[in-house]
Amino acid sequence: LPKNQKPYQNEVGQTPEDWITMFLQHLEETGQVIDDFQGNGSINYLLAAFHPSAGFVPRGSWYRGDRQACLYGRNPRSRDGNYGARSAVVRKEAIGI
Repeated sequence: LPKNQKPYQNEVGQTPEDWITMFLQHLEETGQVIDDFQGNGSINYLLAAFHPSAGFVPRGSWYRGDRQACLYGRNPRSRDGNYGARSAVVRKEAIGI
């Protein structure tokens, strides 16, 4: 990294809207779901939508038994190997730098 650039600079988590868009796009393109923690994937913490006053972190996942995508919140202390987070780096042009 250049000396003036910090690790994780401009890195952001997903919002529920980002997750729904990615979920539907992937399903349409491949016929497969993402974040299937009961199969191939994990529950995805939606870190860009976290607010400390809420007391929980939004998350999204696929539930095989109900055959539905789910958005809900959970205390971040409640975690195990089924949880993860997806992030992206925001381009400088997108944020006006």
